[in-house]
Amino acid sequence: MVKNVPFLLSVRNVQNFTKSNRWKIAVLAMGFLAAIGQLVRYFLFPEISFVLHLISFLLSFVAVYLIWSILDFIDKLLTVKMPLSKGIWRRVVVQIVISSVFMMLLRSLIFWFASDIFPQALERVFVFTAYMVDFIVICLINLGYFTFHFFEAWKKTELHEKQLEKEHADMQFENLKNQLNPHFLFNSLASLNSLIFENQELASQFLKQLSRVYRYLLEHKHKEFVSLQTEAIFITNYIALLKTRFNDALEVHLNLLEEDFEKQIVPVTLQVLLENAIKHNVLSEDKPLRVEIYSDGEFLTVSNNLQLKGSVSDSNKQGLERLRLLYTYLTTKPIAISRDEYQFMIKVPLIL
Repeated sequence: MVKNVPFLLSVRNVQNFTKSNRWKIAVLAMGFLAAIGQLVRYFLFPEISFVLHLISFLLSFVAVYLIWSILDFIDKLLTVKMPLSKGIWRRVVVQIVISSVFMMLLRSLIFWFASDIFPQALERVFVFTAYMVDFIVICLINLGYFTFHFFEAWKKTELHEKQLEKEHADMQFENLKNQLNPHFLFNSLASLNSLIFENQELASQFLKQLSRVYRYLLEHKHKEFVSLQTEAIFITNYIALLKTRFNDALEVHLNLLEEDFEKQIVPVTLQVLLENAIKHNVLSEDKPLRVEIYSDGEFLTVSNNLQLKGSVSDSNKQGLERLRLLYTYLTTKPIAISRDEYQFMIKVPLIL
């Protein structure tokens, strides 16, 4: 499922604009061509009365409309019978030949009707010039059709590629979550085993929180978005489990604005970011890892003090990159990652 993807929306907007304005553009173009033709006739035949010139203009507009309609019909028919994908040049030649034959027949019919009104129109030079102009116009109109078809094909290709990239990003992030869950479960069960012998009441509370965490993972695993409030409830239980495991070696401060609760993020985003901080930093009661989670209306920020491990054996350095890639298809605001000597910070955009 693809939604709220900026590029895909822009492609659809361009396509909708093109389709909805096609007839408007055509009417304006027909009016312009009819006006140009009438202006030429006015200077070539000044002796003709205004009424005849007006009738000529109206007939020209109808003729141009008829020409455009027939050419549009020819283009649509050949798109079905002879698509460009099966031979570009063959289609181009056939469409121009058919359009030119139609135009020549129509021009001959116009000359036959206009011979009494514009006798000079039958002069050889004028007739030849008219046919040449018609052929050039036919070529230009068909060039417009072919350009439109190529543009549509390009946009469909781009849309398909973006959909594939988005699905790939979803799959990668899904794989990341699946990798985290067994790792997290193993550590949680180890902590629970210790608590059972040390503090049964705390072990019971720990087990309830663990069940809430996994209920959330199961319910929202395949959802594209959850509200910040829903994620906050989940991460509160998750933090409680981490605190039981790390005690005073981990400090997590959650400060979310209430007005941001209805905004959305990708499920388990906070779990991924917290796991990333724990995975790459040393935790001890003497030097606790301090994590700040807060919102500011536009971004959800997660920051921690830096006390990096020498090496991380189970890190493939792809977690944040997968999350960053996924968000590029969900919002125009990118994930911002910054780091200095003392602090590591990630700003995740909140989606309206």
